[in-house]
Amino acid sequence: MTAVSSFWGNPPSAQYHPLQLVGGADCSDAGECNVAFAWEEMDEGERAAQGEEGAAELASLLAVGQRVAHRSHAGALSLLARVTGVNSPKGHVSLEYFPLYKRPDGSAADGPGPLRQCHMDVRADGSYPEQCLFALVPPSGVLNATVPLWELAGPGPAVWSPVSQGGPHNRTVRGGGAFGPEFAFEWNQADHYPPHTEFVEFTIATAVFVMQVEVGMPRGMGHIVSIKLRDPAGGRWYSLYAGAPLTGLSASETRRYWRWAPDVCRPHFKSAQLRLEVDTSSATGFGDWTYIDYVQVFGSASIQDAALPSGTTGTRACGCALCDLCVCGAREGMCGREALSAESG
Repeated sequence: MTAVSSFWGNPPSAQYHPLQLVGGADCSDAGECNVAFAWEEMDEGERAAQGEEGAAELASLLAVGQRVAHRSHAGALSLLARVTGVNSPKGHVSLEYFPLYKRPDGSAADGPGPLRQCHMDVRADGSYPEQCLFALVPPSGVLNATVPLWELAGPGPAVWSPVSQGGPHNRTVRGGGAFGPEFAFEWNQADHYPPHTEFVEFTIATAVFVMQVEVGMPRGMGHIVSIKLRDPAGGRWYSLYAGAPLTGLSASETRRYWRWAPDVCRPHFKSAQLRLEVDTSSATGFGDWTYIDYVQVFGSASIQDAALPSGTTGTRACGCALCDLCVCGAREGMCGREALSAESG
């Protein structure tokens, strides 16, 4: 994740945080996308009956890279972490914590400004920012632990949700930063509406020629109005998709988890940076809470040379949003500077 307009949250909890977009689908039902593991429902007696062998079998269900919450015995404090390994013989799990930050003076991170990394001892409990201590951070800044399976819980609600419902609101909201400066925000919906009220930007691991973008939404389905791609050569954002909110979805569609992959204009350059813009407004959007569970990008390391179909007189016929971004190829609807140059010439 590289930038976000706003999000609902209360650190160190990462519920509704844009970090929840990382990885695949966390849920399959409409609603809050609460992720829970089977062992969370077990009492002490049931856990003891599992023994090391049973714990190891349950731990094997976790995947390396999966997000989990490491919680205190009291349950009041939980820290977001990613799984780095599973010690199968004993059912212990190795973790790397997502870093936490606060102001150098010890106050809470509440928007853009200077930050310093801190860490919380989950077993000591306490609250943020008071118990997020600078002294607990090693020189590397990387915090690891190996913990019993029973101390792990699902990270849900595992969705990104903007801080405000409905709108557009003509007020500035400020917050974020507890998980890093890229999440600090200062945002006024009215300054950007229309066409959108909120946004999130992210980077994928490898730059590709983007061919499709799929989004999972458990609530407020259809609120995405724009998908953009950044050209690394000049830093400009280009439109892959633009459209009005899909307010005409049936009741049956909004009562189930929704996977959406719109037709997108295929770019002539590789990129790893994308941006989603959403309309959460009551006027033209939804007015409900709007959640995104995951974003999956499909792409290719190469594309065929572009060519204009016979009789083509303009790039608008190809369905591309920007004439300087895309023109359609003869067969696959690919985009390319060569075809654009051929048309203009």
